[in-house]
Amino acid sequence: MEKERSRGRVRKESTQGRSTDGDEAEFRRDRNQNRSMVQTQERECFSQEEEVSKENDV
Repeated sequence: MEKERSRGRVRKESTQGRSTDGDEAEFRRDRNQNRSMVQTQERECFSQEEEVSKENDV
């Protein structure tokens, strides 16, 4: 019974703050994209360092 009442309250808040919810979701998506981009850049740097160390060995 208590759970049902709280769920209704949450739904009401979500309809009022829909615009902020959209911003939040967009912000989260951007942050995820940035994180994946950083990871790929780190990987590229790492592979370049490996190539340099191989050249130094010769």
